[in-house]
Amino acid sequence: WPEGKNSFKWKRTPIPDCGLPMNKDIYVSRGNAMQNVESFENTGKFIVWVAGISTFKELAKKDIWVSGTSDGFGETEFTEIELLLSRKPNFIKMTHDDSEKVDSSMERFSAYKLSDPEIFADLNEKTHFYWMSGTIFDYALGLFPQIKDKFHACGPGITYHHIRKKLGDKANIEIFLNFEDWKKYQLGE
Repeated sequence: WPEGKNSFKWKRTPIPDCGLPMNKDIYVSRGNAMQNVESFENTGKFIVWVAGISTFKELAKKDIWVSGTSDGFGETEFTEIELLLSRKPNFIKMTHDDSEKVDSSMERFSAYKLSDPEIFADLNEKTHFYWMSGTIFDYALGLFPQIKDKFHACGPGITYHHIRKKLGDKANIEIFLNFEDWKKYQLGE
């Protein structure tokens, strides 16, 4: 689980007039974090970095110049970005209003609200899981505490660290760069 993109959903509502943080480098966790941004002009004094390629593409459609992507490695993998910038980045993460429940080294900026979560399966019947966020993991674990001892997977970033912290060092958790790779592995492809 999930079996596909329609396995769960959240209602994501933009926070109106939230304004963009200025004079900070912006890390965008999801394309919809900037869904209420109609126009965006980068003065060249800061950069926009994104979590993955799909977010990169979404922002490019809005004519937002993206300097780079973590490409699924997580927000902690900025080891050599200073070489590109000739300075240390000063990121603020555009994310949802409930993201504080998952540890992050970045300052956060709430651009949208999550509400009305739905999971379209009985997770007690599932044995293997791929988590795309610590927030959905926490929600699912609250509904289905029996999944604690099942097999979990996620990317190498803060979701991994969050799940490891919640389940402990002996948890069955593996790292994959993305859902598609995990699914192919599970199907033996």
